[in-house]
Amino acid sequence: MKRMLKGIFLLILITGNGMLYGGGSALPAGRIFHYDFSRKPALEYKSGAAVRNRSLQLDGINDFALIPGSSSFHFARKGMTLAATVKLDYDPQSQKINDRLDMFFSKGKEFIFGKSGNKLYFNFHNGTSWCATTVTKEGVIPPSGAWAHVAATVEFVNDSAQGDVGYRISIYLNGERQVTKKFLYAVPVIAQDKIELGKGFGGGPWFMKGTFANASIYDRPLNAAAIAKLCSQEKQVKVIRQGFAAPDPELIRAAGELSKSSGVIRKWFAGTVLRAAADYYDQKQLLALLRTGVKLSSVPEKE
Repeated sequence: MKRMLKGIFLLILITGNGMLYGGGSALPAGRIFHYDFSRKPALEYKSGAAVRNRSLQLDGINDFALIPGSSSFHFARKGMTLAATVKLDYDPQSQKINDRLDMFFSKGKEFIFGKSGNKLYFNFHNGTSWCATTVTKEGVIPPSGAWAHVAATVEFVNDSAQGDVGYRISIYLNGERQVTKKFLYAVPVIAQDKIELGKGFGGGPWFMKGTFANASIYDRPLNAAAIAKLCSQEKQVKVIRQGFAAPDPELIRAAGELSKSSGVIRKWFAGTVLRAAADYYDQKQLLALLRTGVKLSSVPEKE
């Protein structure tokens, strides 16, 4: 009985902090840090950083948080994955630093991951210079004011027989890989700094203006399917896959109204119109078609 109570107490202590450290069976393989900010986890909050409304709130000027016990974490041999659900607050037309630069993760000069202008980027340092600059295409950033899932993976490549030794870096936005680059014979510096959320040195320091819903670090690179699964588990992230358009709310309402009417054909028609909208067909014309269908919904359908 005492052993059972001790186990229950330990479980409450760990999950209550919102931080999970170690590779227990209940965790995805390799996850060593996880912070769910709806649980008010025990980080080191700096300046005015605070957990409010179930998220970590940062002002983009001085706020950030440090991950306790992270000084000894390094990606040099095993690689790593950084993942977070964030909502940025920036003016896309502004040239101010706190609108242009938003830092997600950093560890002194060991590595940095964030938004720079209208691109996402990752980099690591070799002790002399930042040597692994990886950036997405222009425009590949979370929209201001919308929840998004961001991730970066670093894979150690070691095929010395083929002269292929170094690191492969990938950046993901909302579960989709945006860029992958390989850096041969790059050797990351080992920094003893704690990992920072919402702040990065680079040429700064720079900060992040916005909120974190959660943040996770893995001691290995997750594959594309695993990153997509992480994103799919984030209910607040509304993902429109690349190559698809978001249907207009009025179109969705009209399709729903038609679907409620009896008849297999009308339900099929409503679904077909929504799929056409996602494929970039003219939504005004599709809405007109749907409204015609709604009027016809009162006409009995032949079985």
